[in-house]
Amino acid sequence: MRLLSALVFLLVFHVGIGAVEPLENKSEILVYSDGLIEPVIKELGAIMGEEFKKRKIKLSTKKDKKGTIANALESCERFILKKEPALVILSLGITDVVDLKKEQLLPEVDLTTTMKNLDALMMKIQTAGIQVVLCTPGLYGEFDDQHQEINAKLDELSDMIRQLAKERSADCCDLRAEAKALLEKMRGEGKYKKKRPYLTKDPEDWSKVGAKLIAPYMKRFSGVVQSGIGRKIKEDDYITFMVQFDYDIKTAILKMEQEVQAPFGDQPKKPRLKPVRVIGKYYSGEAPVNEILNQKPTVAVVQAGMTIATHSTITFDKFIVGCDQLMETLLKLKSDVFVMTPPMPAVKGTKTVDRTSLEYTKSKQTAEFIRKSAEKHGIPVIDMFAITDEYSKANNNEFIYGRAANGGTEFSETYRMLLIKELRKVVGLPIAE
Repeated sequence: MRLLSALVFLLVFHVGIGAVEPLENKSEILVYSDGLIEPVIKELGAIMGEEFKKRKIKLSTKKDKKGTIANALESCERFILKKEPALVILSLGITDVVDLKKEQLLPEVDLTTTMKNLDALMMKIQTAGIQVVLCTPGLYGEFDDQHQEINAKLDELSDMIRQLAKERSADCCDLRAEAKALLEKMRGEGKYKKKRPYLTKDPEDWSKVGAKLIAPYMKRFSGVVQSGIGRKIKEDDYITFMVQFDYDIKTAILKMEQEVQAPFGDQPKKPRLKPVRVIGKYYSGEAPVNEILNQKPTVAVVQAGMTIATHSTITFDKFIVGCDQLMETLLKLKSDVFVMTPPMPAVKGTKTVDRTSLEYTKSKQTAEFIRKSAEKHGIPVIDMFAITDEYSKANNNEFIYGRAANGGTEFSETYRMLLIKELRKVVGLPIAE
């Protein structure tokens, strides 16, 4: 069965979008490297530790003392295939180019042979039904006037690794490009006035700062999504965000759409993201059935209960009926669906947070009803009430969301940031740490 799935995988070409196929519970991720990536993997383990533990995912590493791709090919059966991991992350290449002790290029650098060996290594792993992620080399120092010859060769090697990943339908964790982007960002912030390295040391190793900054980028290549749909976005996906939004939130969603579409290049069909307004009379026991079903989304996030806290005639017995009806509607979609609770509100007409107020009490009860109904129907919840309440408590009761005296909605920048962060998780986009 494993060999059959591998053959199917090899025969069907796909374009990687920066996220491997989700791993099953109790899977193993093996990082096979020259050891240079280990500080980053340690940080990745810290970030994903809770999720790995919950899913019983094992993250293991194998540091090759010789470090060359040729040696990895020779050791493949013993150190990779026999372990039968679900995913192998290959981080090799620098020692095929650089004499790390002498800090200079090797006397003879043969990238053609190096890439043939890497290609053969990938084929062995893929034929065994194991997913592969290729990593480009990281930085070699941080200053343009140093190690020019080495970095030119590493750039050339990185281009070849990217191309090979594309040819073999594998994902490429482009450490080099990501690190260079970080480098430019830090230059723009004036970090290098004293010409002191921040991201690297020795100069090929990651510093603590560098490892911490690059690790969040690697999350998408772990095969484990901390929340979200847990699969790759497809070209025919139609993702609707049926949440209460303003112009800024709508604009952020449209920018997300550009990010999601970017890996599909010039393909005629690309995934779509759309903010959709739905009006549900949950307080009278009615869910917006047709408004939701008519969209025919492949992925939907539906926010419920936004106005209940300020509705003077609400009765929770009717709202409970509306909640159950909403969940049954979402299940009819037969797609990836999420229900979202309302945010923690301020007192109506003010920006004052009062956890003894009617607005807060009603919103808290509303969120509880949504959670219970969603759990009963097996639908995942994005709990914006809990997220915003926790944030506000930790930040001196910062204003998050409220209703103006005239009934209009007031969102803070903080709420927009927290909401978009959760929506990015749904579609598997990287989250700024």
